[in-house]
Amino acid sequence: MFSVRSLTALLFVFIIMLAIVWPIPNELLPFHRNFLLYSSFVFTLGLVIKNSVRPSFWQGHIRWISIILLALTVLGLITGLLFSPDVKLMFKHWNSMWVRPVMLFFLGLYIYPVLKHSFTSLTPEKFISIIVLCFCVSPILHILNIVWIWYKTGVIEWGETVLFRTRTELSIQINMVAVMLVAEALRRVLKFQPALVFSHRLLGSLIALVVFATMLANTRFGTLGFAAGMMSMLFLVLAKELSRKNMGKMLSGLALLVVVISSLAYTSWKTDPRWTTMIEDVQVGWNAPLNASCFELDDYYTTAFPLKRADGSEVNGSNACRPAYIHQALELIKDHPQGNGASKDIYGHLLRDKFSNNRITISQSHSGLLEFALQYGIAGLLLWLSFNVIIIRQAWRSYTRENDAISLFLLIFTIGFLSRSVVDRNLIDHFFEQFMFVTGVLLSITWIKDHQKK
Repeated sequence: MFSVRSLTALLFVFIIMLAIVWPIPNELLPFHRNFLLYSSFVFTLGLVIKNSVRPSFWQGHIRWISIILLALTVLGLITGLLFSPDVKLMFKHWNSMWVRPVMLFFLGLYIYPVLKHSFTSLTPEKFISIIVLCFCVSPILHILNIVWIWYKTGVIEWGETVLFRTRTELSIQINMVAVMLVAEALRRVLKFQPALVFSHRLLGSLIALVVFATMLANTRFGTLGFAAGMMSMLFLVLAKELSRKNMGKMLSGLALLVVVISSLAYTSWKTDPRWTTMIEDVQVGWNAPLNASCFELDDYYTTAFPLKRADGSEVNGSNACRPAYIHQALELIKDHPQGNGASKDIYGHLLRDKFSNNRITISQSHSGLLEFALQYGIAGLLLWLSFNVIIIRQAWRSYTRENDAISLFLLIFTIGFLSRSVVDRNLIDHFFEQFMFVTGVLLSITWIKDHQKK
């Protein structure tokens, strides 16, 4: 009924649509994005079988990465069956929080070879450019929304968002795409072969837009992540290219980065009063009792036991509560080193159980890595870190040997997401799905390009 090429074209459309709407809540869409997700996976699987598209991925580092994912899948299932407080709910969360992201990793691994089979003119550079451009759509829509509100009310809504559930979601989306845009810009400054097909003007415009979106989001960790990502890329490029004596270009790039980072830092400092009391608030928060307002108790406790500084003034909740969450999460990991199975509320459940206090309503520790350890145990956390280390090591080797921009994208994308997972719960929902998909895509293209040169 349908030709292979037409099915591949439909798959391509689904991938583009998914990349655009991924971070947007389903209630704002005319359809559920999981329809695109599962349809894309089924189409890809069918086309792999139909076209015999079987790149020899199952050797070297990709084989070990796949074994780690399989081991984590089995470990998560066993841990959940043995230790989960609610096995039925565990199966639901295990599917959405782990099985689906793993499925998307393998979709990313095979999607480019499948599309390339029918569209021979689709180069890696064109495909990555399409994905990056699609990822830019939602931050651009956010800017347009804020501009529209400013036009109607005369007020700039700093830190407000409609298209994203929270500012954190917006900032994570921005960080994902920004690292690749800035990496591309740095390479162009050094006159290397571009990895994206954008013109200089379009590339500069997209970078300016994501910087502006970062300022509007007004999230400290988002701003820090953006700045740290740029500095990390500069360090990586310097580490490889300094011997080539591009000192003038390096200094020019450094000066531009300093200007951008300084503007971001200044904006954050001026618009976010939380910076001025951060050190003292963190110290107070680390030792916060379980009846503190951080743990989202009822009104009685929130009023009676606010956290205060030495001078009697109340701490900023954002400054103090995150250390309080992390402190308790570390204690819970010590109590449950084997893990407790997949759950979106495992942190809150364990706190309520440990302290026999059902007034605690906080559901998460605000750290992706700590949440991962609470669910899959210390062994699961070590496997997950191994997954990331293998990818980072391979990406670095490909980048330093071949000066390949796609490898640089994979390197900084993985480092950035892993770093963000220390201070934000991003190993969940669409964040995790996007990360696994893009990692699979970049890993696949890096592997293909490396083996074409041999």
